[in-house]
Amino acid sequence: MSLALVLDKLRAAPTDPDRAEELGRMAFIEWLETLPPQASFPEAAVLAFDRSRRTAKRVPAAAEFRALLVEAVRRSPLPVDLTLPAPQRRGGRGRRRESS
Repeated sequence: MSLALVLDKLRAAPTDPDRAEELGRMAFIEWLETLPPQASFPEAAVLAFDRSRRTAKRVPAAAEFRALLVEAVRRSPLPVDLTLPAPQRRGGRGRRRESS
């Protein structure tokens, strides 16, 4: 989901201030998932911060989203290896026959 879609979802979300933090966090996670592996996180976060300015003035959840962007850039975490393990065949029916 691109940043534009994340912001559209925030605009359509309830404007209840009590849910703003939760919705902002969910939007942040959705936005994170859309970043390509080779993307520069700080650059992408600054771009998202700039593009979400108008929405954040009207939507509390978007303001929370922007606050999370600032916090994430300040913390600047090390990259985490999220590579999935290679698929392996476990034998299936033939292996079960051998073990019985």
